[in-house]
Amino acid sequence: ETPVYPAAYDTVVGVDALNAAGELPETAARNGSVVVTAPGEELVSLGVNGGYVHGGAGASYAAAQVTALAAIAKQYQPYLTCEGFMELLKTTAVDKGAAGYDTDYGWGAVDAAPLVEILSSQG
Repeated sequence: ETPVYPAAYDTVVGVDALNAAGELPETAARNGSVVVTAPGEELVSLGVNGGYVHGGAGASYAAAQVTALAAIAKQYQPYLTCEGFMELLKTTAVDKGAAGYDTDYGWGAVDAAPLVEILSSQG
């Protein structure tokens, strides 16, 4: 339950992985450093020597998806701050676990569709 750094810093988006069923795996952080969750199991990625690797798992895979959302957000709003991005994640995440924020799922599972919808309506 101890927050993990650097994820626990105010300007860092702490991300934990969801398994293929959309739930937390046994290895989940479950602490106050989790801001959101994203798929992080049974993923396909590019292999180091070319081709594809099947079955990748972990928070690093989930964090890459949130990083992609940050890049999309910056394309829509170049001056978007970290705080603004975290607010977008908070308002567009699919709530999981206890209602609102909880240390298991953070604000919930990221969802790109409503995030992009908000960004495009503000443009």
